Amino acid sequence: MGQRIPDASLILDLLRTTIVVNNEAEIPNAIKEIKKSFDVVRVKDRFKNPALTGYRDFLVNVKLPSGLIAEIQVNIPAMIGSKSTGHKLYRMSRNMEQGSSKRTYLEGLSRRLYNEAYRFSQNDISAASARDALLRKTSEGKALIWLFC
Repeated sequence: MGQRIPDASLILDLLRTTIVVNNEAEIPNAIKEIKKSFDVVRVKDRFKNPALTGYRDFLVNVKLPSGLIAEIQVNIPAMIGSKSTGHKLYRMSRNMEQGSSKRTYLEGLSRRLYNEAYRFSQNDISAASARDALLRKTSEGKALIWLFC
């Protein structure tokens, strides 16, 4: 038997962009504008239901005139500010064995990072402050410093 070829029609983020709004209250207006311009085929509110990593955004898949499905992420500065570090944690953990102590630890750090950033956004405090708070709360904070560079 030959190797199975993946179905390319299932790829929903080959073309992706992010719209950053000032705060969560502005997201509905951004979604309204997207719906005026595009055929919306899927919506995910990851503010209400965050990803397993703790990452939050409002994800909209749209059908372009060419038929290609593209992804528009609508987000707030606190999540964008934490995304670089959060993605480093994700890249380190994704190839580790599911359930391993190292992977579980990194996934926990990711959730804490994004949860702190989100909590701080609710109080209009910067993502950098959330990151610094996470470092203070983490006993191995010195070992994590390189993630934030």
